[in-house]
Parts: sequence; structure tokens; C-alpha cells
Amino acid sequence: MQTQTETLDVVAEFPTTASQQRFWYLHQLNPESVASNIAVHWELHGDCPAETIEQAFKAIIARHEVLRTAFVERNGQLFQQVVAETGFRLSTI
Repeated sequence: MQTQTETLDVVAEFPTTASQQRFWYLHQLNPESVASNIAVHWELHGDCPAETIEQAFKAIIARHEVLRTAFVERNGQLFQQVVAETGFRLSTI
């Protein structure tokens, strides 16, 4: 759950679905649990500059609002907020 959307350009706000509310409730009961996290690890081999990959991710994020959506709590209610930009930065090793 994000808490910094107040500083981002929020372009839309929606109520949450029943499923999203269930996950939020379970998180409230056990905030340290990682039971619903999905880890992803990608390895890329070959000549592909990190800047190119970062630009590709930024294009996908700009195209799909679900990737720019955060969950915020206000007065005990959960909402979805869609932001204009995420400030995505690719982490490389």
C-alpha cells in the first residue's frame, strides 16, 4: 500500500473491489506476511543496454494504468488512485 500518492499527480480515484478489500484486511491482520507476494527474477544475456530496457518498461507503465495504480487508505476506507507517472527506475546488478 502506497502512502506517497499525495505528492504525485493523481488522475483518477476508484473504490476497491471486494477481492482487493479482502487482501487489505488480511494485510491489516498480519502486515509482516509475504504470503501473497510474487517474486520475479529475470536474467538477460547479450548486448542490450540497461537504458533501452528501462525505456521499454516506462512505455509499458505509461500505457497500462493498472501499473500506475496505488492503494491508499483514507478515514478507514481503501481506494485505488491512478497517477500520471510513477518515476520508474530500473535496478541493475
